[in-house]
Amino acid sequence: MLNHAQVARTNRALFRPSLVERLSADVVRAVSDGLADVGIYCWPAIPQGLVAYPYRGDELVVAAPLRHPQAGTGRIAFESLVQSQFIAYYPNLSASAAMPEFLNRASSKVRIHVANFEATCRMVEEGLGVAILPRANVDAYAREGRIACIQLTNDWAHRQLHLCIRKEMEGRRSVVDFVEHLSRRARV
Repeated sequence: MLNHAQVARTNRALFRPSLVERLSADVVRAVSDGLADVGIYCWPAIPQGLVAYPYRGDELVVAAPLRHPQAGTGRIAFESLVQSQFIAYYPNLSASAAMPEFLNRASSKVRIHVANFEATCRMVEEGLGVAILPRANVDAYAREGRIACIQLTNDWAHRQLHLCIRKEMEGRRSVVDFVEHLSRRARV
């Protein structure tokens, strides 16, 4: 997910990030439990015991097969997709409290559950359904003419991502330097 998360040298230590893709709830839990030093999540509230920093905006879009009836549409509301078959990015996507209720109702139309963005885009490319994914994960496929990327008009499709650390990590220079590095790179 972080194409700019190369090894970052800080004043005091060589910081070698290990990147693991997880749902926001799992990221927050891992940071809270001390299993991760830094996390990226998408929730409006700052979880208790953590310090959050704005990271970057994120836009959810529809990834659709090129032959989908709405593939040539530049912008649509999610509600217009309720008859479509969905490919869910995670098996427990429908259980997410952060999703609007109509997304939860659409979960009955989920045809396939996939555990990563690459596999989701490949399933869409094969015509097995549509998916709601971050634009950054759909753009490369769309530029290559493999799938259609359709902007969602719904307010919830625009999200703010945050970096988080445990409060006691604020004094650890290598972690703070890494968070600042990611924040600067996100604004570029």
